[in-house]
Amino acid sequence: EVRIGVAAGMDTRWTGYADIGWGHSLRNGDLQKPGRVQAGLQYSHPAELFGRFGAYGALDVNAFEENDWEGGVSLQAGIFMPAGQRVWRAGVELYDGRSTLHEFFFHDERFVSVGVWLEI
Repeated sequence: EVRIGVAAGMDTRWTGYADIGWGHSLRNGDLQKPGRVQAGLQYSHPAELFGRFGAYGALDVNAFEENDWEGGVSLQAGIFMPAGQRVWRAGVELYDGRSTLHEFFFHDERFVSVGVWLEI
């Protein structure tokens, strides 16, 4: 995929992003289509909880040409802890849209997940 995007911090707490992608070397032109768009918004509250933790919330929307541009939506909320150049996150995610396992791209799924993530 060839992809171009932009991200911008609107202030110290809000960040937005958007990108578009164009798939190349598709192996099944009858099913696969090249276009994709994605956009999102994240809010981060500074690390003031117990002196080390902050809170965050995020919204991500994506759409693929091969799914007739039907959007998928992800919401995530939780706490984060800076650790040097990295950030640990713990939270809950709600998702509704195209399968996140891309070989099943004609199937939709909904899920709730609880996780711990490390930003590298």
